[in-house]
Amino acid sequence: MMKLTIPERAEMYNVNWGKRFPRSRLNITPTGDGYCIDGMWMLGKDYRKANPFYGAYPGNYLARVMTMFPDAEGVMHLFSGSLPKGDYTRVDTLNGEREVNADAHELGQVFDPGEFDLILADPPYSAEDAAKYGTPMIRRKVVLQECAAVLQPGGFLVWLDVEVPQWRKVDFRCVGMIGLITSAGHRGRFVSILERVARESEDKND
Repeated sequence: MMKLTIPERAEMYNVNWGKRFPRSRLNITPTGDGYCIDGMWMLGKDYRKANPFYGAYPGNYLARVMTMFPDAEGVMHLFSGSLPKGDYTRVDTLNGEREVNADAHELGQVFDPGEFDLILADPPYSAEDAAKYGTPMIRRKVVLQECAAVLQPGGFLVWLDVEVPQWRKVDFRCVGMIGLITSAGHRGRFVSILERVARESEDKND
């Protein structure tokens, strides 16, 4: 992954999507340790092309996210049951076609440290959602630690959820928080963008 700054990634989005949808432009806020992206995405819902898969990504969500990460090479889609095959690693425990069948709580046992530079995750939001998938509810904190184990320093985790997940400061720093709304009567969500930080032991090995 290229050494693009957070403002540069936000600007790539604004150039590609912000001109078409000015209300969805992303803002850049200076923080104590860099910059943070913030904004609101109002995607709407196209009932004419409804995805039959329960919990599928909202329309245009992936296209918007990937505009910020065109340089990502090792990409994992976590909890990705509705996605077709592509130039990425799908990790899912759902029945059906997949590339890797793995438990999200044990990613470090399946993949090498630093194998990925981008992970996109859209987990079950509640026990009721998990029941519809036929899986147990995830333990968010454990999954985030496992994501950190297989992300390279400087890589990103983009986590779509109805709540902001908890992460350890030794693993991640928050570089983006985007509200996401599809339409009335549907749950609002958060797009948390977390950057994998380098630990002291990793710095010494470089």
